[in-house]
Amino acid sequence: MNDRIYVASPDTSSVAVLDAVTLEHLASAGAGARPYAPALSGERLYVTDFGGGSVTVISTATLAVVGRIPVGDHPGGIVIDPAGRHAYVTNYQSSDVSVIDLRRGAVTATIAVGRNAAAPALAGERLYVTNFESHDLSVIDTAAGKVIATVPVGQHPNGVAVTRDGAHVYVTTTGANLPGQDNHVLVLDAATLEEVATVGVESGPYGIAASPVHDRVYVTHYYSRSVLGIDTLTRRIVSRAEVGESPEALTLSPRGSRLYVCGTRAHQVAAIDTATGRIVATAPVRRPAGVAA
Repeated sequence: MNDRIYVASPDTSSVAVLDAVTLEHLASAGAGARPYAPALSGERLYVTDFGGGSVTVISTATLAVVGRIPVGDHPGGIVIDPAGRHAYVTNYQSSDVSVIDLRRGAVTATIAVGRNAAAPALAGERLYVTNFESHDLSVIDTAAGKVIATVPVGQHPNGVAVTRDGAHVYVTTTGANLPGQDNHVLVLDAATLEEVATVGVESGPYGIAASPVHDRVYVTHYYSRSVLGIDTLTRRIVSRAEVGESPEALTLSPRGSRLYVCGTRAHQVAAIDTATGRIVATAPVRRPAGVAA
């Protein structure tokens, strides 16, 4: 497990640096106008700036800003390939994906997707992007640099994750943004992109993350203040934790032993032991939007 986690706070225009075990506040770093989602690669932290139309590059050694990379309009999600060569940024307002060559520190391609690109997930040479207002999922071949499929997935899809074996894609849909509507997670076969199951969950399914080492995905629920663990083999709910008001973003530690959840309106980050499903630490962070571990 890394010894630090990084939490983006749009309200303070900064990233909070917390101890990965205790969640003690260690430091803060400036990260643009409205930092939204952070991603780690080597000794660099890349943070989308939803208000600034760029990605802020921060040295994890010094916490100094070492670069800014212009991208699309209102960048939200970011994912980096395992080799650390490319970052993929979803731009909500311009409805496209910026492909960044991290060695050059520049955008090398822009790929149009559905309306209001929300969350990205990368598996091999496939990039999956939820499109919040066109109610579908764009599937991108990253080698070819183009969309190869568009899949209807239900009203207002937000989160997307791929199981550790790459066989299935899980998508959360927030429905009409009202409690009690569209409370399920959609499961797609990654090879055929056909729906194979739905998993009933709680109110307002929002963010989703797949364990890198276990057959689990975890889903935050905006209205029920909870995070559920789903066994991806049985598709049954196997854990539940209350994490405060309006949980949205979440991520797992590299070894899958800790789950970090951002409670947006609770102004709190919670750490969950995935072995027990229990909260083991919390920390105050002003309106946390995204977390990297």
